[in-house]
Amino acid sequence: MVSLEFCFDEDKVRSMGYTTDDLLESMRKHAAKYGIKEERYGFFTMDGENALAAIGMYVIDISRNNLALLDYLTKLEMIVGDEVDDCIKDIKRWQNKRAVA
Repeated sequence: MVSLEFCFDEDKVRSMGYTTDDLLESMRKHAAKYGIKEERYGFFTMDGENALAAIGMYVIDISRNNLALLDYLTKLEMIVGDEVDDCIKDIKRWQNKRAVA
């Protein structure tokens, strides 16, 4: 089982004129395309041999095309079995390495 959990700074989201539904829209479209389920609000899961790739593609997409989303998140975690990965930290680290290269 692979999961991706989004937690938002709701005050910041509202202050910029958005809703959390606005910010989850692209993940929901990605989820529909790849058979990922939203088990509860902002918590997406998938099981099977393609789960890591399907969910991981969205994290890569954020790092390439939607970095502004990070400004509204307090947590973005990918959970694979017992392992929890802080995707915000990973994306920022990847961006810093890319900027230096």
